[in-house]
Amino acid sequence: AIFDKKDVEVSLQLDVTGSMHGRKLGDLKEAVGDLLDILLPDSGTTSKMRIALAPFSAGVNAGAFAGAVSNGRSSNGCVYERRNSADQDTDVAPVGKAALKGNLDLPGAGACSPNARVLPLSDDKDLLRRTVNAYTDRGSTAGHLGSAWAWYLVSPSWSAIFPASARPANYNDGRTVKYAILMTDGIYNTIEGRSDGDHGSTARRSASAAIETCEAMKAKGIIVYTIGFEAPSDAKDTLRACASSRTKFYDASNGDQLRAAFRDIASEINNLRLSQ
Repeated sequence: AIFDKKDVEVSLQLDVTGSMHGRKLGDLKEAVGDLLDILLPDSGTTSKMRIALAPFSAGVNAGAFAGAVSNGRSSNGCVYERRNSADQDTDVAPVGKAALKGNLDLPGAGACSPNARVLPLSDDKDLLRRTVNAYTDRGSTAGHLGSAWAWYLVSPSWSAIFPASARPANYNDGRTVKYAILMTDGIYNTIEGRSDGDHGSTARRSASAAIETCEAMKAKGIIVYTIGFEAPSDAKDTLRACASSRTKFYDASNGDQLRAAFRDIASEINNLRLSQ
């Protein structure tokens, strides 16, 4: 009677920046594939299990949703921070002054990977796998935007943006558990599509914005896991601060450890779903 009691929503922040080129991006694709096999087994589940994808680089490629979230200010799918900075670490709907900036607002901003678009909540394992396997790398590291989108994709405040099948459940509905898995290989160092290096003021601002977003996300009841993949110490400090607890931060120093981290997180989510 206790099995499959909880519905689950999982969002994945996935680093597709230039430093992920080659082997590292291949390792990430394999690791996500392992997670999909655990959370969405071919035999199916008796409760809802949906997963969303939030790839990021200098911005986030919102794909078909770019126009709606930026008031038509994105001509290439890429979106950035909120128009009103006071809304940056919130999940309010992207309308009016709370909309996101697009490339038309930020001339010269770094572009997103054209092959790495967000995917709202889905239980279609084949679609999720194909989407991740098509990712290509590009650009610098606006990790705070990846974290923000990991939140948006499971936020009921954003329900009007997404198709009916992808709309997140309400917070604290008594049935749904929400998770965000935040992965990066580098220091967050980009604001409004521009970077001043790993140790400049932009990097400090990006890391601070990410942590503020994580705190706000956790306050809504979202459980946050974080993974550093061959990441420098500053990046790992940000990820530790973002995680819901010390044990929910993973430090992966190679591809095998990255896969093990994703498998461990997926198994823990499954076990919690089955025992609650």
